[in-house]
Amino acid sequence: MDYFQIHPIPGGRPITTPAPFHYSTNPAMKKFLPTSASLFLILSLCLLLTAMGCRRTSHNGKLDGQWHITEIQYTQTGQSVIPEREYICINLELMELFKSPASGEEVRQLAVGEISYDKHQKTLGVKFRQGTSADDLQLFGITTNPVTFRIEHLSGSSLVLATPETTITAKRF
Repeated sequence: MDYFQIHPIPGGRPITTPAPFHYSTNPAMKKFLPTSASLFLILSLCLLLTAMGCRRTSHNGKLDGQWHITEIQYTQTGQSVIPEREYICINLELMELFKSPASGEEVRQLAVGEISYDKHQKTLGVKFRQGTSADDLQLFGITTNPVTFRIEHLSGSSLVLATPETTITAKRF
């Protein structure tokens, strides 16, 4: 290593410090530095692309989550039903309808549907899969398949969905 001396005070003791860093003149070192930098860049790019490719993000915002239905109001009759154990789960492109068990029973998934959510129009379309029973949908206040809900209210803790036939009120579970 190269050293040079600084004399801060005339007649004082010299201070010895290493010379400033400079690019090596060694041909092996010149070849190694660009190669390792290239390798690091390639590995970083691969890691970034892998991380981006594996992650699915939801575009549903506050709509995603588990919702406990607290009231179903039928518009034509004015009848209001307060379900005890009905839940809606919305995640990515799916809506699942669950009925929670009474003690000792098993959780039942009654229906699964693909959703189309339009934030600007405030609508939520759901097409339930074939084989979904109309009686199962009726438990949740859903009278047609496919169904389009108008989102009347959406916050981090509450949700109100409406169709011409029903209004479904839910709270985050």
